[in-house]
Amino acid sequence: LSVGYDLLFFFLFFKFVKQVNANPKIMRRNCYKKMNLSSKDWFIDSEIIIKGLKNGYKIVDQIVSYIPRKTGKSHINFLDLLLMIIYYLKNTIKYKFKD
Repeated sequence: LSVGYDLLFFFLFFKFVKQVNANPKIMRRNCYKKMNLSSKDWFIDSEIIIKGLKNGYKIVDQIVSYIPRKTGKSHINFLDLLLMIIYYLKNTIKYKFKD
């Protein structure tokens, strides 16, 4: 799913960011305030990158390692997955053509 998000993001914004919806976003306070972020959910990661690009900020892609899950499994079913894809697509396109 992350690869799909990354490709969609690239085709809309012509900027390849590996795992756009993951990895920490680190920025100066004045950059944060200027972005006027509105997302209240997991789309916030993409909104930060989108608004950072629109404001001309330098985006550095630094992969962060993580420890894979050792027990349990994801409980996302096909319908949840489909709804997440539609939600991401809708929001990404909205931000592409906003302002």
